[in-house]
Amino acid sequence: MVRRLRAAGAVIIGKTNVPELMMMPYTESLTFGATRNPWNPARTPGGSSGGSAAAVAAGLAPVAFGSDGGGSIRIPSTWCGVFGLKTQRDRISLEPHDGAWYGLSVNGPIARSVLDAALLLDATTTVPGPDAEFADAAQREPGRLRIALSTKIPTPLPVRVGQAEVAAVYRAGGLLRELGHEVINRDPDYPAALYANYLPRYLRGISDDADALAHPHRLEARTRAIARMGSFFSDRRMAALRAAEAALNKRIQSIFDDVDVVITPGTANGPSRIGAYQRRGAVSTLLLVAQRVPYLQVWNLTGQPAAVVPWDFDDDGMPISIQLVGKPYDEATLLSLSAQIEAARPWADRRPPVS
Repeated sequence: MVRRLRAAGAVIIGKTNVPELMMMPYTESLTFGATRNPWNPARTPGGSSGGSAAAVAAGLAPVAFGSDGGGSIRIPSTWCGVFGLKTQRDRISLEPHDGAWYGLSVNGPIARSVLDAALLLDATTTVPGPDAEFADAAQREPGRLRIALSTKIPTPLPVRVGQAEVAAVYRAGGLLRELGHEVINRDPDYPAALYANYLPRYLRGISDDADALAHPHRLEARTRAIARMGSFFSDRRMAALRAAEAALNKRIQSIFDDVDVVITPGTANGPSRIGAYQRRGAVSTLLLVAQRVPYLQVWNLTGQPAAVVPWDFDDDGMPISIQLVGKPYDEATLLSLSAQIEAARPWADRRPPVS
C-alpha cells in the first residue's frame, strides 16, 4: 500500500498512534500514552485509527489511512469531525495478511474532504477499474436515490442512543428530500445470530495478531486477556462461521433490493474521557465500548462499504456524524452522495481550536 501511495505521488509524513493490536475504539496504551481529541483534549479521538483521525482533524495532513475491523475508521472519523470510508472487503489488498480478522478488517481513507478520500482510494485500490473511478464519482451528482433512514440498534446489548445522534439521521433525511431523493423509514433485518458470528472472529483475530508478535508477553494485561479469549475458538469454528456468513448477509442485505443507501447514526454517543477504561477488566471494557458504537460492526460482517459524514456537534461540543451504507462494491454512490451532502453542508471550515 505504501508503494502504491508513493507511486501516485503521495508525501508520507509519518505513522500515527493506535491502541494495542488495533482492537479498541479509543487510542491509549501504556507504551505510547493517550492520543487526544483535537476538539477536546480530555476526550479520546476514538480508535483504533485514532491517531490518523486526530492528525487529519488537527490539520497535520489532509488525508490519512486507517483500518476498520469493527468501526476503527468510522468511530474516530465521527468523533474527530472528518470523513471516513470503510471500503468494500477486498477493495484494497491486505497482502500478505488478506482475510485479516477472518474477513472483518479492511483498509480505507480518512480525510477532510470527500474528494481527498476518493483520490486516496483511487491510488490504493487493487480491484481493476477505470482510472480515477472514485475521484470522478466524488465530482458528479449521485442522481435520484432511494434512501432508508434507520436508528434500529443491531446489537442485543442495552444501548442508549443520544438525542443528537438520532436527530442527525432525520435531519439528514430532510436535507436529502430537499435535494431530490426519495427518503423512507426502514430498518435492515438484523439476525439475532449477527454478533454470535462477529464476536468470535474479532476475538480470534486479536489472538492471532498477539501470537504473531515476537514478545506477546509484553502486551498489557487486558490485551493478553482478550487474546486468550480468542484462542478458545478453533480453526474449524472459524471456517464454520465464514460458511454461515452468506445466509446472514443475504438477510441483512435484503433491504438493498429496494433501496440504494441506508443511513444510521455514526455512533450512539460521543467520545469517552481519556482514561475512562484504564482500571477495567477485559470483559467489562468490551461490553462498555460496544454500547457506544453499535451501528458499525454489522457492515464489517457483510463486507460492504460504509462511510461516515460529519453532520453537527452534540451538547458537549463534540462532532457527530451520520453513517451511509451502500450496496456491495458501490463506494462510488457513497462518494457521490457524501460529496453532495458536503456541498450542501460544508464542514471543511469547522476546525478544532488547536495552535
